[in-house]
Amino acid sequence: MYYGLFGSTWAIAGALGPIVGGAFTTDVTWRWCFYLNRKPPLTLSSPNIPPTYNLLVPIGGVSFVILVFFLKIETGKVPFWAGIRSIDWTGNMLMLGGTLMFLFGLEFGGVNYPWDSATVICLIIFGVFTWGLAFLNEWKIARYPVIPIRLFNNKHNVLILLICFCHSMVFMSGSYYLPLYFQTVLLASPIMSGVYVLPTVLSLSIFSAGTGFVIKKTGRYRELIIFGLALMALGYGLLIDLKYYASWPRIIIYQIIGGIGTGPLFQSPLVALQANIHPSDMAAGTATFAFLRQLSAAISIVLGTVIYQNVFREQLPKVAAAIGEQKATSLADSFSGSASSLIKSLAADQKTVVLKAYTFALSRMWIFYCAMAGVGLIISLFVKPVVLSKSHTIAKTGLAEQEKARQAVLEAQKKGRGEVGEAKEGV
Repeated sequence: MYYGLFGSTWAIAGALGPIVGGAFTTDVTWRWCFYLNRKPPLTLSSPNIPPTYNLLVPIGGVSFVILVFFLKIETGKVPFWAGIRSIDWTGNMLMLGGTLMFLFGLEFGGVNYPWDSATVICLIIFGVFTWGLAFLNEWKIARYPVIPIRLFNNKHNVLILLICFCHSMVFMSGSYYLPLYFQTVLLASPIMSGVYVLPTVLSLSIFSAGTGFVIKKTGRYRELIIFGLALMALGYGLLIDLKYYASWPRIIIYQIIGGIGTGPLFQSPLVALQANIHPSDMAAGTATFAFLRQLSAAISIVLGTVIYQNVFREQLPKVAAAIGEQKATSLADSFSGSASSLIKSLAADQKTVVLKAYTFALSRMWIFYCAMAGVGLIISLFVKPVVLSKSHTIAKTGLAEQEKARQAVLEAQKKGRGEVGEAKEGV
């Protein structure tokens, strides 16, 4: 039931967010959006600087105070310094450093530096290498790892995390690139692009809320995951058919289909993961799920940008022949509605050439995201069906529970080694 209540917040915040963000962008400045807490759906106001949206920071502060006084967690009292020492500082720093290097490498590639430059190559390689060190630390050194390696020993968990990765990558593309389509191709203002994404936001919000109630009522999640990925693949595949002009039936229907598919996938994979891990790993498992979702979202934007820019550059000779070399170069160097004034100044036939080039580049990008949704759909077919228990069990947290789980893992490992030794002696 709680998942349903959490999901229902999307219906309000999700619907108002893009419009409020667009209003700030249009009437004030995009910097005001950084006083807001949450990320996409979003509007694009300046090249490569998408504003965020949702609840104002003071409201977030009130929420924090409410959590401090009213959130009740079943945990034993942990001394402050004991809690500080138990944090996996090394793992956190290695994970953070590897992620930053990897994402900076992807961000710089083809924009600030060539892809084959030493800067880009070293950032990506050393980012991956640092991730390797982080997982080695989690496996062999950390007493209470932030990402327990044992989570990945279970096939079910791996499949769910891969589904999370695919879902986040595809969802983020719609949140980021649909406003780009509205502002660049349809020449909409930031606030109107926020209005135009309402079919996605509302359908996503409603089905996200409904998913929680369905899981509460039936105790099943596998069917919701498969249903969501199938419709998400269909919806984002249909976006390939968007036109260089405002075809509203396509725009609305395609978004609704994609939103209906996206909504159930925020909660059902997380429920599937939490139902399959030890209660002491609940926090670490949820954190791993969230980390992978955020990492996938960041990678998604970078890969989409690379596809979009490379395909558009292939269209440049055709665009340059229509509007001239200088204007074509200016369009190639822009990435959002910032070029709308230039496009509006073109003659009708010139504008058509440019908008067709933009639409074609976006369509190639939607093919990639549709394929990612298809990969997620194939993976979901291998997820095992489990009927969740309807009885409420209180999961205790704290160092004592973490230590119990650690000792249980050590005992299981010793037992496993002992059985292997006995088998060898028997041979």
